[in-house]
Amino acid sequence: MSPDGKERRRRRTLDVALALRYQLDACRGTADMEALVVADEDGLCLAASGPAETCHEVAAVLPFLGGRRGDFRGTVLSARGGMRVLVRTVEFGASELYVCAVGGTEERRAGELERSVLGVSRILAAA
Repeated sequence: MSPDGKERRRRRTLDVALALRYQLDACRGTADMEALVVADEDGLCLAASGPAETCHEVAAVLPFLGGRRGDFRGTVLSARGGMRVLVRTVEFGASELYVCAVGGTEERRAGELERSVLGVSRILAAA
């Protein structure tokens, strides 16, 4: 619930994968980004919002970006050109997860990535 006591979420589910998708969809839509991705240490896409090809391509490189440098801000090269990304490394139990925002303006990308990280952490902690 929001501080004023009103429920902000419009879609709810007990399914963790679907809850993550709803969270990422909401943040991506607010910031008008191309994609939001959550990946594990092996580059496996755990949850995503956006074109599947983009999400899986980004997920595969996240351990290299986040694992070596912590958080990462820059451009990821792909067959379709460069993608502006912002990556946050999130510790979850004994594992590291990577949350990545693709596209959109830098300011909005940063704000919605932060919101995504909080939402993903909340959803996984409740699972």
